[in-house]
Parts: sequence; structure tokens; C-alpha cells
Amino acid sequence: MVAVLVRSPWITSTNTINGGGLINVADELDGYNKERVLAKVTKIYDTIDSILTWSDREGIPPHVAADRLAERRLLEGRLKSVDCCGARG
Repeated sequence: MVAVLVRSPWITSTNTINGGGLINVADELDGYNKERVLAKVTKIYDTIDSILTWSDREGIPPHVAADRLAERRLLEGRLKSVDCCGARG
């Protein structure tokens, strides 16, 4: 049962699973481009694979791994903002 839970993509995170719809809608802000959307959406598989691999390696539930990945990406984005602008913002 644990192996099924750990490798089941539908329980990784609703944020990850819903990502395709959010990417599709967000692209409309820049003038919708189907190819750009598909390029971004296809990365969802790799993200889920990374989450499940991390979950297996660390022995944590997939949703916890997904949350940690999101937190890391947010932190990296904040650090890039500080690096490029000299101040957070």
C-alpha cells in the first residue's frame, strides 16, 4: 500500500496537478500562444517525477515533497529578485 501511495501522481499535490490549467490561463496575459503553453505543460510530468523521486528518497509523503519543492522555488525566485535589483521587490 505504501508503494502505491508514494508513486501515485494524483496525490502529489493538487497544485501540481492543476498546474496545466493555471499555465493555460496565465498565458493569456502575454497573448495566448499554444506552443508556449504546451512547452510549459509538458514539464509537469518531470515535476511530478521529481516530487515522487524526492518522496521515495526522503521517505516523506508526496504532498510534503511537493510543498517543499514549491517553497524552494519561491525562495529561489526571491533570491533572484534581490540579486538582480539590489533589493527585494
